Amino acid sequence: MDTAVKRILAALLFLTLAACAPSPTPPPAPAPTDTPAPGVASALTAEQVRNASVSLSTLTGDTPITYQLLNGTYNLPNGNGTVNLLDPLALGDLDYDGAGDAAALIAENYGGSGTFVSLIAFRNENGQPVQVAITPIDDRPQITSLNFDAGQLALEATVHGFEDPMCCPTLQTKRHYALIDSSLILRDFSTLAADGRWREIQITSPQDGDGTSSVQIQGTVTISPFENSLVYHVFDAAGTELAVGPVAVTAAELGASGTFDAVIALNGVPAGTTVRIEIQDVSAADGSLLAMDLVILTVK
Repeated sequence: MDTAVKRILAALLFLTLAACAPSPTPPPAPAPTDTPAPGVASALTAEQVRNASVSLSTLTGDTPITYQLLNGTYNLPNGNGTVNLLDPLALGDLDYDGAGDAAALIAENYGGSGTFVSLIAFRNENGQPVQVAITPIDDRPQITSLNFDAGQLALEATVHGFEDPMCCPTLQTKRHYALIDSSLILRDFSTLAADGRWREIQITSPQDGDGTSSVQIQGTVTISPFENSLVYHVFDAAGTELAVGPVAVTAAELGASGTFDAVIALNGVPAGTTVRIEIQDVSAADGSLLAMDLVILTVK
C-alpha cells in the first residue's frame, strides 16, 4: 500500500472517530432567583406581618398605643387582654409601586365579651411592613375571605344587622377598600337580601377622573330600593360632606333590578378639589347601609 493511500485511510478513520465522540455538555443555565428588580423592595411575607408593630387607639380614642406582635399576638400585662392577627392575611400591591404590601384583620379583646376587629394595611418600606391605615369592621364578625383584587382589598364578612344579638351576626356583606393617601376608603358595599340576591349598586358613568360644575351620574341596581329612591353624598378628601340629595331609580316593579340617571351639582366646590360621590341604598327601617358605590372626581 503506497503512502498516499495510507494517509487517506488515516484521515477517514480520524473523521469517523470524531463523529462518534460525544458532544461537549453545555454549562448549566444559571438558576432563577427571587431578587427583585433594582430599586424595588422585596415583597412582604406573612411572617414579617405577624411580627410587625401595630398602633391602635381603641383604648385611648386619641393617642394610639403601639404593640409589638410576636407570631401574630400581643398579650397585655396582667391578663388585661390580647391583640391578635386573624387568618387570612393578604399579600399584594396596594399602591402600584411594584413592592409587595400586605393587609390583615386584627382582633382586640380587653377582657370583656367584645372582640373588635379592624382591617389594617401595611405598606412596604424598604422591605419592612409599616402600618399605613386601619378601619373598623365589627365586633366579632365572621370573616369569609380577604384578598387583593386589582390593587384593592376585597373583604367578605358576616356582620351584625340592626336586630342581631351581639353573639350572632347574620348580615352577609361584600366590600372593597382602596388605600388613598393614608386611609382605607370603602369603594363599594353590598349585602345579601333575604331572597338570596346580592343588593348591589354599580356606577357605570362617569369613571374616576375629572368632573365639572355638575356631574351626570348613571348606574344600575340589582334590587330597587324602598320607594325607588337612593341617596347621593359628596365628600371632600378629608371626609367633610359637601352635598346630599335623592337619586331616583327606574325599575319595572318593586324589588326588581333598575337604573338611575341623575345630575349632581358641584356648584361652590372650588376647582381642583378632589371629591367622592357616593350612591347609597339606606334601610328605611333603621338607617343602616345596604349597598353603596362611589366615584372619585377632581372638580375643574
